[in-house]
This record gives sequence, structure tokens and C-alpha cells, in this order.
Amino acid sequence: MSAELEMLDWGKRVVNLQCWSVVAASVGSCFSMGLGVKVPRNKPIDNPHLTLDEQNFDSEYGVFVTSSPWCLFCGDKKIVDWTEDGSPNGPIDCGLSLLRGTCVSSVMFDRSTGNLEMRFYPGTLILEVIAENLAPSDDGYCVFFPDRVISHYRNGKCEIKQINGKR
Repeated sequence: MSAELEMLDWGKRVVNLQCWSVVAASVGSCFSMGLGVKVPRNKPIDNPHLTLDEQNFDSEYGVFVTSSPWCLFCGDKKIVDWTEDGSPNGPIDCGLSLLRGTCVSSVMFDRSTGNLEMRFYPGTLILEVIAENLAPSDDGYCVFFPDRVISHYRNGKCEIKQINGKR
């Protein structure tokens, strides 16, 4: 199956899964989101900035945004985007934390650009991740299955990598 079709499959699999983990890095646009079943880690992560669940569990499915611009909306109102302060308890951290406890209601993946839109309930939270027009060397974002990852690059280019064991 092509990476684009795998991505569409990922979108179907994560609908109705709960977002229980959102971890924003202290630098720019990077963040990760854990969806679905909590999978015990081989070794807990000792980091006071993570919740106990984030320290002790990995996620069944996930998203890791690296270089892609992104924006979180509530309806048509912007909550936070990749350009804001990423310090602990700053706008990015607080804004993305609104996703924790919500469930994915829909996923739209644009095969020509690689752009990703995820909607969440309850409420009207919308996460947009933009992969078009990235620098050629940037990997914009990745989505995780239990056994593989799909990396998204500029203008819809993507690649599947198998994962051996826990990530």
C-alpha cells in the first residue's frame, strides 16, 4: 500500500480515539500528541513537565510535528500557532493542552500538499498542520501506527518506515 493510502488508513483508525497526551517542546513548532490505547513504556521517563501517564506510557497512535507550521482553532478563532512562545506553561503549552481529553472526530489529509486537518470533540477544536512549501530538507510531521511511522515532507511527499519493537 502506498504511503498516501496508508495515511488515509491512519485517518480512519484514529477517528473516535482519545487524545490523552500532548507534549510541546520548548522550541518552536515541535510537539507530539498521543492517541488511543496507553502502551506501557519499558522504562518511565523522569520528566516533571510530563503527566504521570506521559511518563509511564506511550501511545498506540500519534502525531509528531517537527518543522511544519501548525495552528489550533476553536471554530474559526485561532487559539495558538507554531510562532508563539513555547516555554513551559507558555501559550503553545497551554493552547495545545486543550486537546488533552478530547476525541478525534475527523481527519482530512490532502494528498497533493500533505496538509493535515484534525477535528476534535467535544467542542470545536481544529488542528491544521501545513506540509506544503517546506524546505526540501525538512520533515514536516510524522504519524504513528503501532508498527510503523509515516513521515511527511514537502508538498505531499511521504515515506513509510517500519518500527521494530516499542518506539
